Amino acid sequence: MRNRHRLDRGVRLQLSGFWRVRRVHKGDSSSSSGSCLEVCSAAMRTPIRAQRVRNHSRGVDICGRTSRNSSARHPLESQRLKDMTTSPELQAISNASDSELVLICAAAAERGVAFCRVLGTTENVAWAEETLRLAWMSAAGEPVDDECADALDDLELGYNDDEDDTSQPEFFVDQSLSLVGNAISVSLEPTVAKAELSVNTVRTLLAMLDSTLAGEQVVIVGYGEKPPPPGLLQQMEISAEREVVDLLAGIDREGTPKASIASIVPRVKAASREFSTRLAVSIEEVADLSGWEP
Repeated sequence: MRNRHRLDRGVRLQLSGFWRVRRVHKGDSSSSSGSCLEVCSAAMRTPIRAQRVRNHSRGVDICGRTSRNSSARHPLESQRLKDMTTSPELQAISNASDSELVLICAAAAERGVAFCRVLGTTENVAWAEETLRLAWMSAAGEPVDDECADALDDLELGYNDDEDDTSQPEFFVDQSLSLVGNAISVSLEPTVAKAELSVNTVRTLLAMLDSTLAGEQVVIVGYGEKPPPPGLLQQMEISAEREVVDLLAGIDREGTPKASIASIVPRVKAASREFSTRLAVSIEEVADLSGWEP
């Protein structure tokens, strides 16, 4: 992955047309200390409040910055995001403990990594698999903060600051890598916003696949009207989210001890991997329809 654009050169990661992330290293005028990730909302065009993730020479910050990206390419995305953020699953996330947030993000990353496994390079897949291993270890309560920080330092993306072509496979690979990166970022500093970001990203990516598989039919939704129901893949994602939430709800919530969370990690991991395997078939179909070269 060393031959790809470096994050310290200002490469930023865009999540689902809404979010972008880039690392800012020490010496950059926009960085207070160490390195940081900038996460921005392109759809809402508002900065996200900065939150310290780790006070470390290799630490990671989540910083707010207004995006220049236009959402005109996806006119229904803003409404879709609004609908997602009020869904029962995301309402449950808003009340989740730190340990639960780590598990939720690890599961979302495992589901979304299918894009990387199908479309990514050997280097992409190797980084994603190793970093996912750390995310699941963290979800089980194992102390892997240093390893997670190192993995974030190694995260590299393929798009430069002017490339936003969602019709290309590289876009989906970067989204997939971003989900894995967000999972270990959450393990360093859990926040509800990051968990919502992961879930919304997977839903939007799958909505894009649903659209392609359905022939990319244009649906016009008037003001105040309900959007069309989610497609098959998005419904599958919502069901997967609900399964995780239901498992967490079955745990004694008094303090939600990591030992209790750890007891359901194997089941959540297995279900998420099965989801990823099923999703890979649809990704391959979209790749064929889109004429993406292997």
